[in-house]
Amino acid sequence: GPHATAFPEDALMKSPIDFAVIGEGENTFLELTKSIMENSDSQKIDGISFRTDKNIIRTKPRALISNLDEIPFPARDLIDINKYPGYYVKKRKPEASFLSSRGCPYNCTYCSNIVWKTSKPWIRLRSPKNVVDEIEFLVQKEKVKELFDQCDEFNPNLKWSIDVCKEIINRKIDVTWKTQIRVDKVNEEFAENLAKSGCWLVFLGIESGNQTTLDGVRKRISLEQAVKASEILKRHGIKTFGLFMAFNVWEENG
Repeated sequence: GPHATAFPEDALMKSPIDFAVIGEGENTFLELTKSIMENSDSQKIDGISFRTDKNIIRTKPRALISNLDEIPFPARDLIDINKYPGYYVKKRKPEASFLSSRGCPYNCTYCSNIVWKTSKPWIRLRSPKNVVDEIEFLVQKEKVKELFDQCDEFNPNLKWSIDVCKEIINRKIDVTWKTQIRVDKVNEEFAENLAKSGCWLVFLGIESGNQTTLDGVRKRISLEQAVKASEILKRHGIKTFGLFMAFNVWEENG
C-alpha cells in the first residue's frame, strides 16, 4: 500500500511485520509467498524490503505491470458484497469499485502518485474489452447495480475512454456508475457516451478557483476549462462533484 511503498523502512521499524511489498503487489507478493514456502533467498525478489538480524534491506525496484489485462479479476466471491455500503453517494445498491487504469501521466505537486512512479509507463490502460468484461461479471454474477471506477482519471485518452463507454452500451449492460475525470479533456462526444453508458456522476479535479494556485501546483488546467467541462456535462444530464483543496500558499491574497 501507499505507506509501505513510501516508507518501507518505517513500516518495518514500527511494526512486527517481516516484509514490506513496495509498489504494485500482484507479482511481488506471489513471488514472496513462494519464496517463504520454499525457504529460498528473498533478496532475489524485486520490490520488497525486509529485516535481517542487524539491518533492513531493500531490494531493487520492480518494474510496473505493463499489461494490466494479465491481472485476474479480484476474488470477490470470497466476500459478501452486500456487507459493504460503497461510496456514500449512489443511485443504486449494492455497489462495487474497480480500476479501469493505473497511474497518471501528470505531475501535480500535491499528489502521492510520485511515490508510484518508479518506472514507466506511468499510465497504463486496460483494454476496453477487459474493463467491460469485469463490469459485466459484476453485474451478472455478483448482482451489482452501481460501480465506481476509482482510477486517477478516466479520460487521459479520449478515444480509449469513449471506446470503453461504447463497449458498455453495445453490450446493453444495466448499470449506473461514476468516475473521476480531468476538466481539460471533455467534449460533447465524450459526455454523450458517458451518459449513454450509465455514468451519472463525475468527480472533477478542479482543486482551486484561483488560476495562480492551479499553475503553482502544476495542475495544467484553466478555470475556463473547468467551467466549459461542467457546462458540457450538465447538457448531457451528468452531475458534477468538484474536488477542491484549501490553504495553498498562493491563495493568501487570491
